[in-house]
Amino acid sequence: MKKNGMNGCIRLIFSCSILIFAAFFAGCDSSEVGYSQDTDSIALTTLSGKSRNTRFEFNDNLSYLETSVINGTDDEVNKDESKKSGAYRIRKGYMLDVGKDYRSGFITSDRKTRVFATLDENEENETSLCLAFQRSSYMTNSSLNGDFHMNKLTWGGGAGVSFSLLKSTVSFDGKNLVNNGSENQYYQVSDDGTLRVGADTLMDGMLGKEGEMFFSNIKDDRGNAYDFSVGIKKSSGLGTQSLKGKYYACEIGKNPQKVFTQRSNITFDGNGSYTETSADDTEQPEISGAYSVSDDGSISIDGSIGTGSMTSDGEIIIVMIERAGDWRYIIARKI
Repeated sequence: MKKNGMNGCIRLIFSCSILIFAAFFAGCDSSEVGYSQDTDSIALTTLSGKSRNTRFEFNDNLSYLETSVINGTDDEVNKDESKKSGAYRIRKGYMLDVGKDYRSGFITSDRKTRVFATLDENEENETSLCLAFQRSSYMTNSSLNGDFHMNKLTWGGGAGVSFSLLKSTVSFDGKNLVNNGSENQYYQVSDDGTLRVGADTLMDGMLGKEGEMFFSNIKDDRGNAYDFSVGIKKSSGLGTQSLKGKYYACEIGKNPQKVFTQRSNITFDGNGSYTETSADDTEQPEISGAYSVSDDGSISIDGSIGTGSMTSDGEIIIVMIERAGDWRYIIARKI
């Protein structure tokens, strides 16, 4: 999406990392004064159970796969990170805050997908984007079938890290084979939705949205992942008119000064025009531009500047924007 200077916005193409963020919390406490204000108590009681998350944290240029448990009251415990825990709240029925002044994002209407990004100057001094899917109990290999848009952010390690955005297609046969356009690999889906590809678990991920989405990381020899990827199943019969309405977005991106995160409101008119306003900084000017949607759900933003994909029901979109070395990776839900 053009940002009037809108700062523009990988081994196997199987990588798919991606939409929720159970908590990598900063030791926030639910007793913090005022933190429960504006909380949707009904929504909190419906948000419980185990979720699996993928998180891109810029500080060390790695992506993580972690498990969190939510108790359905107002806190969340990360089981893979030394028992870190923190308070969370839901506002306006869809905004999700994790740890006071730490992370903020959204939750989908079915309470099974969560996405959030860190806030500026948070206690952990962290810059990250996280996507989480609630674990299932009935998934099989057949739950993952068909062609998927792969929306992928990759990076190299070390100082002066370079980033790249890539969109591709991967195909699952619904039995045990996945193809990236050049070769096949075996895949396996556990009943809780965990996805593994390759004999040595080259790719590790999770299914969400009843198999219409998944995220994954491709691992190196040390088990580290250097990509953040999300797959969305290709649709049919969609068009520009299918993407219409207001969306609440979370993103991570890079401009000449830094890697950053932000939240924004994006409105698509169904006729090929969009506007974007910051949800973090009211002084930022409104951005406008053009978009189109293909039959299979592929999204184009401002010509060739941005690309992405949308779910068949239009609830979730992913957009990747790149211009002159600057980039943005955006995940949004319709509100």
